[in-house]
Amino acid sequence: MPGMTEGRIKQLFINNKIFTASDKELIEALILLAEKTSVDNDQVVKALVINAIRDQRHVDKLHNINKILTGVIIVLTLVSIFLQLHSSFSSYHSSGYNIHHKMLVR
Repeated sequence: MPGMTEGRIKQLFINNKIFTASDKELIEALILLAEKTSVDNDQVVKALVINAIRDQRHVDKLHNINKILTGVIIVLTLVSIFLQLHSSFSSYHSSGYNIHHKMLVR
């Protein structure tokens, strides 16, 4: 496929395929729109829409990363709580055994 053209940009918007266009296509469209020395309102709106789509995709990626990291933090927190409880019960049972054992020996 040859580089981005004004006709291609127009087709992407007419068919609403702009929302499924690849990141590369969106960047090429922005470059083409930015290289113009004079633009009309339609081209400015197209550039804004393209930037909004790119921003939303970036936010979606960050959201997915955030969900993964949140899950990791929750797992690590649960493991930490479990280990702390295990350590507390282990020391309680070992010290409790010695006290009961001493009481029985008397």
